[in-house]
Amino acid sequence: MKRLPIVEHLSHAEIDRRYRTCANPAEKTRWHVLWLVTRPDEPLSATAVAKLVGFTPARGRAALKRYNAHGPAVRRGGRRSNGSDPKLTPEQKAERFTALQAEPPDGGLWSGPKVVAFVEDRFQVEAWSQARSRRHSVPYSANPLRRLARDEVVEVPDTREPREVTVRLD
Repeated sequence: MKRLPIVEHLSHAEIDRRYRTCANPAEKTRWHVLWLVTRPDEPLSATAVAKLVGFTPARGRAALKRYNAHGPAVRRGGRRSNGSDPKLTPEQKAERFTALQAEPPDGGLWSGPKVVAFVEDRFQVEAWSQARSRRHSVPYSANPLRRLARDEVVEVPDTREPREVTVRLD
């Protein structure tokens, strides 16, 4: 398989400096990928580097392609500046955090759909939860003991039978 070409936006020494001084862990990993593929003594392929840093091969190649196309200005995978404003202000986020420290209005435990309902009712913003698309907003747990009310005591019978164990000392 042919290796991906590398556009030399920065020297290996500059990539090394940025990799070693980066404080953000996700961004540091991307600099690590670039550092490994641009090593002058023994450069590695994007696929091999991806495996070393814990990326999938496709993600390693994507990081290199983004760097080739946009240069060192591409940071944090493009997730930070997606163009949308936060739905909640810092004050609203603090209020939501305070509310989550208490019990929900209907009792029980907080769930994704309950938090979404609270945010929508309290702040009049549209919120969405992945939990909403599953189970039609009904909190669910596969563990039957977790489905019980918090204050209900359940006796779990011991179904193990006693058995005889023989120990040989040679």
